Amino acid sequence: MTPGGGDIETGIAIVGGGPIGLACARLFAADGSAVTVFDPGEADAAWRVSAGMLTPAVEADYGETAWLELARQALADYPKNVESLERETGVGVMFERCSTIALALDADERAELLRRYELLRDVLGVEVELLDAPACRELAPGLSPRVLAGLRVGDCAHLDPRRLVEALGVSARAAGAELVEGRVAHVEPIEQAGVRLLLDDGRTVRASCAVICAGAWSGEIGGVPSRLPVRPVRGQILRLRSGAFSRDILHCGGTYMFGRDDGEVVLGASAEERGFDASTIAGETFRLLEEGIRVVPELREYAVTEVRAGIRPGTPDNRPFVGELAPGVFAAAGHYRTGILLTFATAEALRAALAGEIPVSGLNLLAPDRERFAHAGV
Repeated sequence: MTPGGGDIETGIAIVGGGPIGLACARLFAADGSAVTVFDPGEADAAWRVSAGMLTPAVEADYGETAWLELARQALADYPKNVESLERETGVGVMFERCSTIALALDADERAELLRRYELLRDVLGVEVELLDAPACRELAPGLSPRVLAGLRVGDCAHLDPRRLVEALGVSARAAGAELVEGRVAHVEPIEQAGVRLLLDDGRTVRASCAVICAGAWSGEIGGVPSRLPVRPVRGQILRLRSGAFSRDILHCGGTYMFGRDDGEVVLGASAEERGFDASTIAGETFRLLEEGIRVVPELREYAVTEVRAGIRPGTPDNRPFVGELAPGVFAAAGHYRTGILLTFATAEALRAALAGEIPVSGLNLLAPDRERFAHAGV
């Protein structure tokens, strides 16, 4: 990333160089716009520790049919986006289709599986399969003998978010976007049309428009972005090493785990309201390992290669804000657990918003003023 010099003029200023910011930069630059991405290189950004799970239906609940359809469409479009990105850049992002297998190790967890089965199948129309214990072990060898039952949800995937960001950065630069190291402190429209951005080192940026996609820090920026009710939520994750592990996502209670084809095993994750504190906590590390070993006992023999926490961007309903905040100022922020899943879909939605187009069906769910749409029954 290029360090800054003097004041800057650009067409589209993108505040945040994570997956969504870079996906926007790649798309807008390919359309012919002058694009500059400003990013301070936050070590605790959510994407740096994200597992990269793409699981539209796993956490869906009552009343979320429209949201589920939006998420499922995002996943349906993912393979073509990954193929295009990998072809352009030569960077593999380790995208792999899979299922999620929710597991029950006691009577209460089995009752919850049955509740989820009925919700997903009968209310949300998701294809699901109840599994007995032998079927679970056939799909995922190494499971604890305590496993009583499982619930298999297809149409999932996972990838490596760090590789995704690397590939998006290569592609954005190749399309003509400029990446500048710097923290944006303030964003506001200006009377003559366009927007003014102030960096914390005193530099000024003038642009035709700005897109705020600074993750958990989006609402900390002064001016128009300060209206965004985005809060920091700490998430802790572990990475381990083994020779082989289930490529399907194993889910039990609040814990998940899966393997990649390079031998990495991802085990996560916590969700804690601790502000911007990204410390790794002994108790959470112990809990994750204990829960993981409860499901797959041989996990106790794996090498721990990383214990890390990052800051997710939460919102009041934990759904993102995507759309116009004020003339020339747009948001793509607050994705919480869905930032990787909605990376490409958000960039496409912002492209439409910048062009003044009406959001396609379902994207009103992400509008910054979505309460207005909800009250109108849209």
